[in-house]
Amino acid sequence: MNYEVSFEHVSKSFGPHMVLRDIDFRIVPGRVHALLGRNGAGKSTLFSIFLGLLSADSGVVKVDGVPWSHEVLDHVGASVNGPAFYGHLSAAANLRVHTRLLGLPEAEVDRVLSIAGLSEVGSKKAKSFSTGMKARLALAQALLGDPEILVLDEPQNGLDPQGIVELRNLLQKLASVGHTVIVSSHQLGEVVHLAQDITILAEGSIRYSGALENLAPSGQLEAEFFRLTSPDGERHV
Repeated sequence: MNYEVSFEHVSKSFGPHMVLRDIDFRIVPGRVHALLGRNGAGKSTLFSIFLGLLSADSGVVKVDGVPWSHEVLDHVGASVNGPAFYGHLSAAANLRVHTRLLGLPEAEVDRVLSIAGLSEVGSKKAKSFSTGMKARLALAQALLGDPEILVLDEPQNGLDPQGIVELRNLLQKLASVGHTVIVSSHQLGEVVHLAQDITILAEGSIRYSGALENLAPSGQLEAEFFRLTSPDGERHV
């Protein structure tokens, strides 16, 4: 089943500080959607609301047209706020912990290690992994159970150029068969190659949401990003 995710007039404050202001956009299956913004723009808060880690002050999140409920998480694979593993356990053992929690067959461990390019190092302890290998392990963990919705926070961090290309190809392949894929990224040059749709946040508000080609038809995403996220940037939806 394919799932459309929509944020409808979502706002969130922490004390007097409004982090998200009337966020309204949708993420459709079949296309990679990139969430962009400078540090502090509200990307992590938006992800946390979708994953049920925070509650919105107002507005609603819908999945397939139905207001969000905890059952949604049965269809979600996510990696947010940096990878967190048991350092004394091997990569495979870390994943086995999650297969047992999720009620998945242990064969899932080998499947996702292969997808993430970690088959040959599955027996190595996670604490020995480089930043790029930890990023791959986080991706493997998110892919357990072949979730229909994939939420990834800066998944390219630490990857070498080959790893970035492999990740791009994987995410585009997942989207092409109907998965809903949303990633946050600061790597604007890679976003041009990866995503079909983008949403740009600045100071908790949407400055643009729509097809990448409509905003930057010649690939000039960096220039448009800085224009829209400047203090006097205009809203362009």
